[in-house]
Amino acid sequence: MRDWLLDFLRCPFCAGTVQASAKVAGDGDVCTDGLLHCPTCCFDFPIVGGVPILRHPDDTLDAQNETTERVIVPGPRVRDIAHALKDGDRSRAFELVLNPFTLGGPVIPTSLARWKPKGLQRGESPTVPTGLANGSKALGIKAAIINRIRKNGLLATAKGNAKKAVLPLWRKSLARYLTERRDRLSALEIIELYYGFYSNSEISNYFSYRYTQPRHLAALCLASVLRDSKEAVLDLACGVGHLAHYLSYGQQDKRVVGIDRDFFRLFIAQNFIAPQASFVCGEADTSLPFADTAFGAVFCSDAFFCFLQRASAAREMARVIGPEGNIVLTRTRNFAVEPRQGYELTADGYRRLFAGCGLKSALFSENTLVRQYLGRQGLDLTVDDEANLERSEWLSIFASRSDAPFRHYPAWTEWPHAVGRLGVNPLYERTPRDGQVGLKVRFPSGWYRYQNEKFLEYAQAECSVPAALISALGAGEAAADEVQPYIDRFVVIGMPDRYLPVAAGGASSAGATP
Repeated sequence: MRDWLLDFLRCPFCAGTVQASAKVAGDGDVCTDGLLHCPTCCFDFPIVGGVPILRHPDDTLDAQNETTERVIVPGPRVRDIAHALKDGDRSRAFELVLNPFTLGGPVIPTSLARWKPKGLQRGESPTVPTGLANGSKALGIKAAIINRIRKNGLLATAKGNAKKAVLPLWRKSLARYLTERRDRLSALEIIELYYGFYSNSEISNYFSYRYTQPRHLAALCLASVLRDSKEAVLDLACGVGHLAHYLSYGQQDKRVVGIDRDFFRLFIAQNFIAPQASFVCGEADTSLPFADTAFGAVFCSDAFFCFLQRASAAREMARVIGPEGNIVLTRTRNFAVEPRQGYELTADGYRRLFAGCGLKSALFSENTLVRQYLGRQGLDLTVDDEANLERSEWLSIFASRSDAPFRHYPAWTEWPHAVGRLGVNPLYERTPRDGQVGLKVRFPSGWYRYQNEKFLEYAQAECSVPAALISALGAGEAAADEVQPYIDRFVVIGMPDRYLPVAAGGASSAGATP
């Protein structure tokens, strides 16, 4: 956590200022592990891995269903994490926050020593390795039994209960693994490790291959209005920081803050995907832990329809933006279109929500924004997309207190999806051949394909790229005129510096910010 973030933070329970009370680890103006304190409430808020956790001391960091908030895996109390840091035990604090997203991954922690990247992201469902690293016969027998249960289709209950029993051992093993290898892991690898191998969840694919999804292009279309502004931006329910990366990459003086209730997403965002931004663990649809008018804009993508307390969330977003501030929602569901899967509103419902907060709004269908993006027409906020709203499953909203943003913006001189370190889109599978590298889109799972098959309507499904250009991309030395045609076809895209594994053209960990 950077020192400047303290100026933005407020206690979510009394709205008072919070103070830095202990710095267990850090360097200069960055606190990697420590404590914040609210003198009014007498609450201690832990900082772990550079991420402050502004939750009630008796809250638990559970893995929850995104919409129903049903607890999937109970997590640790915030108070217990703070106590570990008070004792100077940052390793213990890190262990506590490593809660799996589901109980579907391997049961035996020693199988972690055999984990290799690449696999789960392709939709595979691994079994527990029976040849365990420590050679324990007892553990090997237990793993074999578990694998047999899996094959008999009885895994869900038996394995879930078994993994619950060994979660403390898993957390300790995983914390040690991440601590020892953190500087060598890429974002893709850590997403696969945590959400794929450890949790066996489809969300691994959702996070790994989000760049260039239709929903991401629609988000970039609206986010492009905010990127060059000097005003601070809040990324609400930010996930692992894909949009925070776009808003902050190369913007040395721009302050971008992300908030999400899931700690490990924020750990990935802070340390691997958007290290220039800052992140806070807290609830996104209740009292936000930020000062009044702290931000020039709030951006929320692919999450607002999961908020039960939408009216409260809208009021809080309006509170934290300035008098000329903007609120942007993308990929929020439309109540008028079935099936209904969350807490959707109709187009008129979204308008009323923001009008009640004193904001003017314009609404768009996701397909309209994607067409504007692909056509490089420049975003047009002068007219509402009224004709397409009623039948569109996914809506986006741009709301503002000012009339100034509602205009036609010039076409982009550079693609927003090229922001970052250029590399081959990880959706493409590589096949070397005769001085060329064959690239072919391979969707990582059937569910991912179902949700994102429209990618093939604008991207090149298969092509060949000179091997020399692939090498130049890996070294960060590709000539602009050579690489531009591949950017235009979404074969080459911009990503965070530590997104790809080094062998696949990613950067080393040098310069990463805790």
